[in-house]
Amino acid sequence: MVANARPQTATWTIESSLKGAAIDLPAPFGKTASESVALRIERREPTPARKDELLSIDYGSTGRLLLRRLLATGAPYDHTHCCLLGTAVERIGDLDRPGLWVRADMQSFNFRRLARRGRALPSRGRAGATVAFEGADIDAATLQAFGRKFNEMKVAARRAGDDWRVALDGGDVAGTAV
Repeated sequence: MVANARPQTATWTIESSLKGAAIDLPAPFGKTASESVALRIERREPTPARKDELLSIDYGSTGRLLLRRLLATGAPYDHTHCCLLGTAVERIGDLDRPGLWVRADMQSFNFRRLARRGRALPSRGRAGATVAFEGADIDAATLQAFGRKFNEMKVAARRAGDDWRVALDGGDVAGTAV
């Protein structure tokens, strides 16, 4: 662990190989206890203009979770969560929209698992509150959704009130849906 503390702010970084820890998740996120995957958790210094804090969690080259929280005094907590998967970790996430956003660029992606896990994530500093899954940009060689397998798919999904607007572009299907 590396920490840097000053009046009014602190930054820190924790790194681990996760050797000895088994992670029971689907590929490419799962690992056996004998395998090593670099884990890096970093709290970055707030930007003066935005008065927010950023927590970055990197899991090898497979995924990055960016968490932004507004620190303005007296304001309700404003949280943004951006999950970057596959080669999307090489690009910065969009942290200007509230809620949970997923950006994935992977060989294989299972949309059902994302939708099931993204329904109710605790957040906002209030008991029982959740952060809503607001949208996803997915680019996958193989996309599994609705019990089917689609090849070379690009999906842009955005919440619109209680509905979803989805744009599909691929070899098997293309179009928009609400």
